[in-house]
Amino acid sequence: NGSGEDSSVPVKVLGDLFFSQVDAGLEHTCALTTAGEAYCWGVNFLGKLGDGTDTDRDHPVPVQGGHLFSEISAGGDHTCGVTPAGKALCWGRNNHGQLGTDVGGTSFTPVEVAGGHVFRHVAVGSGHTCAVTNFFEAYCWGNNDVGQLGTGIDGHFEKGVPEMVAGGLQSAQLSSFHQHVCALTTDGEAYGWGDGGSGRLGNGQPGVNQDSPSEVVGDLV
Repeated sequence: NGSGEDSSVPVKVLGDLFFSQVDAGLEHTCALTTAGEAYCWGVNFLGKLGDGTDTDRDHPVPVQGGHLFSEISAGGDHTCGVTPAGKALCWGRNNHGQLGTDVGGTSFTPVEVAGGHVFRHVAVGSGHTCAVTNFFEAYCWGNNDVGQLGTGIDGHFEKGVPEMVAGGLQSAQLSSFHQHVCALTTDGEAYGWGDGGSGRLGNGQPGVNQDSPSEVVGDLV
């Protein structure tokens, strides 16, 4: 809001912009205007605001590159978006390959995810990214120290490009935070993988990490 002060009540974001989507990351926020333009604000560590700098911003600044997006997702120290044509673009920190470019190094502006996939949805975690294609296939890339890529391989096998999630799920939506991912299938079933601490995967096995999708338990409709 430009004040730099904490607030216990809602305050209007500066700029007189009209947004259609907003997503909050660890220390930054990004949003899309009704025209599909991306703006970000907050801490700009390693360029996760995408404005070409590492300067913190107390008001929305446009993401560089002139891209239009249909969806945006803010994570720990990186951000990704999907264009109307289905291209995934990411920016910010890339210490685990979470930008998906198969090339190391931070990017202060959007760079295209490798592989030529057509995506409809993206979900950004701490050091990893996952996305869903137009065929409802789930792919992940980046850090995999607790199996958060869902590829059936755990340990420190990082992936700098998208790799398909194991199990052949038809995923309609993904949600990712820190080191775990949850998926909602086209049949309405929920699955989780990655860090199983504190029972966050919902599979009845608290404290057990999962390197491939594990179904959430319960008689849910």
